[in-house]
Amino acid sequence: MHEKATRISVTISKSLLKDFDEVARMVGYGKRSRAVCDAVRRFILENKEFLKGLNGGSCVGVVVYTYKHSVRGLVEKLLKIQHKHSEVVKAVFHAHLNKEECLEVLLVTGNAEKVRKLASKLKTLKTEDVQYLPVKVKEG
Repeated sequence: MHEKATRISVTISKSLLKDFDEVARMVGYGKRSRAVCDAVRRFILENKEFLKGLNGGSCVGVVVYTYKHSVRGLVEKLLKIQHKHSEVVKAVFHAHLNKEECLEVLLVTGNAEKVRKLASKLKTLKTEDVQYLPVKVKEG
């Protein structure tokens, strides 16, 4: 049995909608509503599992972000944060995307609240696209 659908309204920029529609078509969605539902489901899965672990739980996952290495002092701040959070940062993968941009992937494991604080701290810097991708979460 299908749950009754509810119509909602959201406001987003024209360029974001254009990009969304383009990607949805490329992936094979015939209807925007189905693509939006799948995007919302993924958002819930990614965040709900992580939030469950915040109550004393532990997690395993990756924190991914990009940054411009030419930003004064940024590399040093990133290293300082990684070392400060060495209890949960188990490995770092660094890649040069082009002459200006770098990508880093932090393998994290341990206390979920500490991982959340790490990701939040990285978002306050001049990094771009900081994402936490949980692989496994255990409730405390």
